[in-house]
Amino acid sequence: MARRSSVFEDLMALSARLPWAVGLALALVSFLLFHGVSVYFSIPVTAKSVADIGTVAQRGLFGTVASLLQFVVPAAFVVGAGVSCVKRGRARVSFDRVASHGVSTVSRLSWRDFEALIGEGFRRQGYTVTGNDGRGPDGGVDLALVKGTDRFLVQCKHWRRSSVGVTVIREFYGVITARAVAGGFVVTSGSFTPDAWRFAAQCGVELIDGERLEAWISQTRTGGRAPVLAAPVAGAVRSTGTSTPACPRCGVNMVLRTARRGPSAGQPFWGCSRFPQCRGTLQEG
Repeated sequence: MARRSSVFEDLMALSARLPWAVGLALALVSFLLFHGVSVYFSIPVTAKSVADIGTVAQRGLFGTVASLLQFVVPAAFVVGAGVSCVKRGRARVSFDRVASHGVSTVSRLSWRDFEALIGEGFRRQGYTVTGNDGRGPDGGVDLALVKGTDRFLVQCKHWRRSSVGVTVIREFYGVITARAVAGGFVVTSGSFTPDAWRFAAQCGVELIDGERLEAWISQTRTGGRAPVLAAPVAGAVRSTGTSTPACPRCGVNMVLRTARRGPSAGQPFWGCSRFPQCRGTLQEG
């Protein structure tokens, strides 16, 4: 039977999932709140009758509890903020190491370090990132993102040998729909099956495989424009019917384009709908 966590541990875990500055802000707010309650209920009140004795006792009890909580609750938030700060520092170092030595080093990371690496990448793209604390069901969500007024969900798959299949994407899309967020990302250090690419393109889930992950980390570290991270669901690619061919490289639907230069200038051709992330092409007809 799993050990039940204390309120202190729960508050600490909550703070550890948030940016460390938010944890410190919560510590300050909680101290001021409970300190104010403690001061209010510490004001002496004289019982004028037997009926007032209970009220006086209650005030004393509330004052005592608030006096204790004004230190305990902020302490939990401060410890959690410290944990968050340390995790963020480790994620920075890990991100820079992978960017310097190549995405092949990702295979040596634990699944938790891989999740931290992805979170750091999103932070460097301007997202506010919170993580799952691993307690209870998470619906396949490892990270939650906020940018402006939009919220996104992220699922990390540190799969080194097998490809991520369409079932994973379908289930994750169900979570995105249920939580009514703007979109979602599935990130893997490996690859996705063609069916996974096709379904993701139709429902708007953004997929980042090992190849795209390497480009993203490299460009994010150098301050360049990342090749992914659009609003996935809002920019969903819809199927145009069975006559639309699938990209030979990633399997998503293609779109008909016209060559602008080269020996085939003016001629139609099929190009991947994920261009420039994918440059798969087919001759028209």
